[in-house]
Amino acid sequence: MYAVHGIGAHITDFLIGFQISAFQQRVRDRDPGCLIFRTEVKGLVFTCYRETHIFPPGHEHEACRTTLPLSFKLKHVMQWIDKGYPNLITDTAPLSELGGASKIDSVQNAILLRSDLHNAWSDYLIAILPEVCIFHSSTALFLTTF
Repeated sequence: MYAVHGIGAHITDFLIGFQISAFQQRVRDRDPGCLIFRTEVKGLVFTCYRETHIFPPGHEHEACRTTLPLSFKLKHVMQWIDKGYPNLITDTAPLSELGGASKIDSVQNAILLRSDLHNAWSDYLIAILPEVCIFHSSTALFLTTF
């Protein structure tokens, strides 16, 4: 099945038949490229980029491609709710596109990253510390450009 989501549909996804979520489409429509290294997506080819939750809702473990237990996902969502983050989301998309009442799938909780940075982010090797406006990496792996 081919996914065409409005005018912003990306040709590479259409040609190879990927179905992308509303979350992915909205992040792609908003972000011109990797928001950390400012590399731009060329020709709407998102092969080297991934839509990334800033505060994770619980995710698929990339190494073994198995879904984490529901209790792990619920723990992340409950932390999000306990910190009051849903009240800070002003995104006007339908709740069904925001991950329900938690709003954890809002584009306000997302950034587009290069694939290598997304993997490092998911493995907690890099972080953004908003209180001091710095990017922190536990390694110096990110010197390549696309």
